[in-house]
Amino acid sequence: MSDLGAVLDVAIGLIFLYMMTSLLVTIVQEGIATTLQLRAKNLFDAIENLIGDPALTKHPDYKDLVVDLYRHPLMQSLYRRSELADRASARVLRSAKLPSYIPSRTFAIALLDVLRGRSATEAAGINHVLSGAGDSIGKLPDGQLKRTLTLLVADGESLGATVNQRAQVVSERVEGWFNDSMSRASGWYKRQAQRMSLMIALVLAVLINASTFNVAGQLWRDNALRARVSATASAYYKERADGEGRAADATQANSVATQWNEQMTSLANSSLPIGWDADVSRTLPRTLTGWIALVFGWLVTGLAASLGAAFWFDVLGKALQIRGSGPRVAESPPARKPVAVAAATAEQGETATSATVAVSRTGR
Repeated sequence: MSDLGAVLDVAIGLIFLYMMTSLLVTIVQEGIATTLQLRAKNLFDAIENLIGDPALTKHPDYKDLVVDLYRHPLMQSLYRRSELADRASARVLRSAKLPSYIPSRTFAIALLDVLRGRSATEAAGINHVLSGAGDSIGKLPDGQLKRTLTLLVADGESLGATVNQRAQVVSERVEGWFNDSMSRASGWYKRQAQRMSLMIALVLAVLINASTFNVAGQLWRDNALRARVSATASAYYKERADGEGRAADATQANSVATQWNEQMTSLANSSLPIGWDADVSRTLPRTLTGWIALVFGWLVTGLAASLGAAFWFDVLGKALQIRGSGPRVAESPPARKPVAVAAATAEQGETATSATVAVSRTGR
């Protein structure tokens, strides 16, 4: 094999390593997000930031506006009710099983109905609540929320000749206000998720001993190992590219623990030169230079894996395409077909209870 072909195969092996590690990062991150309800808490904080107003804290009807909003029947239909949530304060309610998504129209109707005040006990239709939003907002104490909502709906009556038209105008404006706020909240959560991904990736790189420099060195020196890893990466990519939707559908029903175990099995069968020996001391370097290379290699793997499996999947496809356009080289087939693993969905309520982290080098 030419040096250029060897370099490309080493690059494919490293890209494959980053992609497989990224899948582990995604599984762990989704498990943590589901267990700790990070999306629901982020949504709660965003709504609290949106409608929270110091001017309301001393008013008996509006001092717990966020809690009252979440207790509204339309909002409670989005999550599982409990006695704790029914009588909780804002701090306690934030720890309950709240929804991770709220439709903008549901928010608009529930908020304006809550703003009618506790004294407005008579039932009213949706259009009446929306078209009469000006009166409800007028009852609010002077403050940021009253000023914002007044700007949104004060001229609603002049923009619609009928009740239905006025209700439509008010609903669209409040929904737009809510959607703009949720876009910012999505950015907050994305930045939080990126920091979490980086920390998880760094920890996983150490736990599975996936040092970029060690892997690159072994792939460069061992022609047979390089061929196996390259063939495995090619087979994996082809399997996912040909049936990605079916693979995702088959795995999304699995628990986080099951997906973790499947991905660890796939990683162990990938021929990648990672993992710890039974005697860990034999794997550790003996010199300061070796330690620096090992630690820096973990850092590179962690940083690369935090970019996400989708990114590395695309890069792998481009690398294989470049390799395929060059001279063909005989390759030994992988020992076992790797298993495609999809990341856990955000709505799963299951978490990983136990998992084996070490990857054995036996049989390499």
